[in-house]
Amino acid sequence: MPYSDEQIRRLFVALGYAKKIKTECFGELEYPRPEVWDFHRSKARIKVALAPARTSKSFAGSWDMIPDILDFDKPEKHLIVGPDYDKASKEFNYVADALVHRRDEAKRKYGLDIPEPVQYYNTPKTGRMQIVWPWGAELHAKSAAHFSSVIGESWGVALLSETCELGPE
Repeated sequence: MPYSDEQIRRLFVALGYAKKIKTECFGELEYPRPEVWDFHRSKARIKVALAPARTSKSFAGSWDMIPDILDFDKPEKHLIVGPDYDKASKEFNYVADALVHRRDEAKRKYGLDIPEPVQYYNTPKTGRMQIVWPWGAELHAKSAAHFSSVIGESWGVALLSETCELGPE
């Protein structure tokens, strides 16, 4: 990964991930929490987020892919696999929101220039979810029910969505 921890932090601020949140009970909190930053800073080949339900595992996992997708010098195909297309769409939408829908805001506020995708399909009902950028990076969301569609491909990063629902295949 070509980005330093500080560059990733600035990237996450520009795209709206890193921010301060006001809460009624705890006052102002930094998001992501320090434990989540540890997850993002990890250089481990395989990362596993273990946390209770509703604690942003999918959100953090999706955002963890973004610096790899934005590696202009090493464009790769990236994969999200869920038990079905609908469940894989959650993580896909987090990345699409950051790198497709927030591009103009990130450029206006922070000068971050992310080129517009050359292909963008987001139709979970038909199983067609992919984004292709001009530098060659790709993001695909697939269903484990059709796992043969991911075999034989070379993937840079793979994110397993709702892993406990995936079968042994």
